[in-house]
Amino acid sequence: MKVRLTLTMDAKRVAKLRALSRRRRMTVAALVEDLTDRALSEPDVDMDWVDGLKGAITGKVSKADLARDPRLAKIMGR
Repeated sequence: MKVRLTLTMDAKRVAKLRALSRRRRMTVAALVEDLTDRALSEPDVDMDWVDGLKGAITGKVSKADLARDPRLAKIMGR
């Protein structure tokens, strides 16, 4: 039995997802099913949450900001 799911995502991400599904010649739903199957079959890797955020902060961050808070420097990857 299939269930309809509505997701709210950034338009750019949806465009990338649609383009990927076209390249693989499958529907977006089949692509999402494939990606979730792969994600669920992988063992849980205890990753450092900061490593997942590297490069996520954009904008002006001064050297003083990095010196003041070492967590920010780690997130920025510097």
